[in-house]
Amino acid sequence: ILAARIEKTVKQCLLKSKKANGASLWLNVSVNVVVSERDWHLLYLAIEDVTAIKHKTREMEELFKNIPIGLGVYELCADGEIRTHILSSNIYELNLESPLEYLQHSDNGKLSKVIDAKIVAEFKEKILASVKDGKRKEMRYSFVRPNGEKVWLKSKFKAVAGTKNNYFCYVVLDRETN
Repeated sequence: ILAARIEKTVKQCLLKSKKANGASLWLNVSVNVVVSERDWHLLYLAIEDVTAIKHKTREMEELFKNIPIGLGVYELCADGEIRTHILSSNIYELNLESPLEYLQHSDNGKLSKVIDAKIVAEFKEKILASVKDGKRKEMRYSFVRPNGEKVWLKSKFKAVAGTKNNYFCYVVLDRETN
């Protein structure tokens, strides 16, 4: 709520709760501060049950776990952000030091928090082009790991339209060898 108030924008978070029967409930919560006066705030909250998606995500993560190449599913959202949904464990070795480090820098999965803005902009353009023409796209770019090592990456991907003015992109990513 504080971030939404300060940045004057909608903020999202993923919450885990328990149902009365003990089952986990995952909620995607969007919050916007409509009016803020001294010590009170009028909020707009949108809450979506994403439990089924979370379970599917875990299933996919298990499938991806030991594949010797980076695999990922990204979403180009209606707000223009590209968010990470699923990543294979190998993708972390390609990009960052560990999954924990990636999550600490990603701000709810936002790719723009961990990848250079020019690369993200090119990725968006190619996602939209892939949706439009139905063809696979490729990218080659460098990435500087937190330890200072420059790594060249290549990716192939295809994107499809979602149901909420969004697009899903399925990516294969590997190190480029010169």
